[in-house]
This record gives sequence, structure tokens and C-alpha cells, in this order.
Amino acid sequence: MHHNYIERVHYVAQRDELLFSEQGMKTVRIYDPATIQKKREYMVSGTILCVEYITDWNIVAVSLSNRQIVFIDADDTHKVKDRTAEKRIHCPDSTLSMVYVPRNYCLFTGGLTGALYAWNMQTLVSGSYYKYDPSVPSSYTMFLVPGLPWFQTHEISLMLDIPSLDVLSVGYSDGGIRIWSLKAF
Repeated sequence: MHHNYIERVHYVAQRDELLFSEQGMKTVRIYDPATIQKKREYMVSGTILCVEYITDWNIVAVSLSNRQIVFIDADDTHKVKDRTAEKRIHCPDSTLSMVYVPRNYCLFTGGLTGALYAWNMQTLVSGSYYKYDPSVPSSYTMFLVPGLPWFQTHEISLMLDIPSLDVLSVGYSDGGIRIWSLKAF
């Protein structure tokens, strides 16, 4: 049973699962696509803005309205009510769209300000990034790929990795689309 309209659906081919998130809610639900039966769900500590699956580490990344990204082990099979042990980072912007690019090990995020960020997932998963210190507002920069963010003037609404061209296609709220080359990574 869903309590609001479904805002995001993400098919995870590696796991043959569907990830659903609802508009304005705090739950990511995982379904079996063949039966549409719920397998598990994750409750998070803020309103969900977007969801992405990170293949190389089997992690579900969830962007929250409080400018954090929460990383959840995709094999967690429990219904968890209190996720105080969530792995998380703080972002400089509200993240409305994310895409993981496996060939670069980067999680690209974009949101309200039009800035496009690239998070080095190898750095994130290897260290104590979970120890985010809110008293140090720029502590997130150590995980960003050098040379980023790239800026545009409008809110980012959608991103798509195009591996055959080694580019990232980014859609903006003004209806524009920009193609960013990933060859420098």
C-alpha cells in the first residue's frame, strides 16, 4: 500500500529489483518486478528527494530534504524504523537528481542551484566519511572530484549517463539539456 503518488521508480538490473519512493515520504520500498511483491523497505530520517543504486558497492543512495545523502546497504533485509547507524554525507545543495557512473566510480548529484557535483565513491566507502561534522560546513569537499562543481543557472531536474559517448546528459528546469563530457575523469 502506498500513501502518496509514486515519484521515482528505479530498476536495478543487477539485483532484478524495483526501488520505489513516494512524493514527500520517508520510505524507499523494494519490490520483486515479477510479482510486484514488496521484499523490504528502508525508512530514513528525512523527506526523500531522489534515489540511486550504486552497483559497485551494492548501496542504495537516498537524497534527503535536509541536504544529506544517506547510503544504505542494499542487502539489509530488515524493516528498520530507527536508522541511527545510516552512513551519510552532507551536500552543499538539495540533491534532486543523482546518477552513478561506474566507469568513473562517481556519484553525480545536482539540484536547486544548478551545480553538478561528482562524489568519489572509492574515497567515500574507504574511509570514515560517516563522521560528518555539521560544525564544519565544507567538510564534504574532500570527497568531491577535483574540478567540480560545474555550474549552470537553472535547477537540475534529471541526469542520465550515456556510456557509449562517455557523457552525462543533464536536464534543467528551464527545459534545457546540457551534455557534459566525462573524458577528463
